[in-house]
Amino acid sequence: MEKWKAITGYEGAYEVSDLGRVRSLDRTIQHPNGPRFVRGKVLKCRKSRRGYFRVSLKSHQRQQQFSVHVLVARAFIPNPNNKPEVNHKNGKQKWNNSVSNLEWATKEENAQHASENDLVAWGSRNFGSKISTKDVLAIRKRYAAGGITQTALAKQYGIKQPQVSAIVLYQSWFGGGLSPNPSETKRIRQ
Repeated sequence: MEKWKAITGYEGAYEVSDLGRVRSLDRTIQHPNGPRFVRGKVLKCRKSRRGYFRVSLKSHQRQQQFSVHVLVARAFIPNPNNKPEVNHKNGKQKWNNSVSNLEWATKEENAQHASENDLVAWGSRNFGSKISTKDVLAIRKRYAAGGITQTALAKQYGIKQPQVSAIVLYQSWFGGGLSPNPSETKRIRQ
C-alpha cells in the first residue's frame, strides 16, 4: 500500500509517496479576487536533461523545482551520516523513484556506483575526448618505461600535461576496463 508523507516546508500543500509520486492536497489559496478552493492531484513530472524527474512546488507565489528522488529520500530514508546525495541503486532506472531503489550516498560513493555499473561515458565514449583508450594505454606504458616526460607525452597526444598526470596516476580514464591493477598503481605512484 502506497504511503504518503508531507514534504518539509510544504506541509498542508504537498506530499510525496514511497513509490515516487508527488501530489498536491485540497486547499484554499489566496487569490487577488478572494480565497479560492483548489482540488489536489498527483503532479506531472518533467524529465531533466540528465534523465531525472522533477516537479515544481509553489508556496507564497514562489515556485521551486525539486528532484523527485531527493524528495522521496528526505521523507522516507534515514540519513544518520548526513550524506549529501541520493543514488539510484539501479542507475539505469532513473525514472524509478521508489524507496527500494534509492539510498543516501557521498559524492565519491555515487561516482563509484556510476563507474562500476557503466553509467557514465568514460574515456573515448565521452563526447569531448581527444584521445582513445589505445592512446591511454600507450601513455601509461611509455611513461612507466621511463625516458619520456609527461610534458612530451602531452605534446605528442595533443592534450595538456595535467591530463597526462591524471592518466598515469589512474585519476582519470579508469572506467570501461581501464581500472588499475593495484600493484601497478602502487608502482607508478612510488
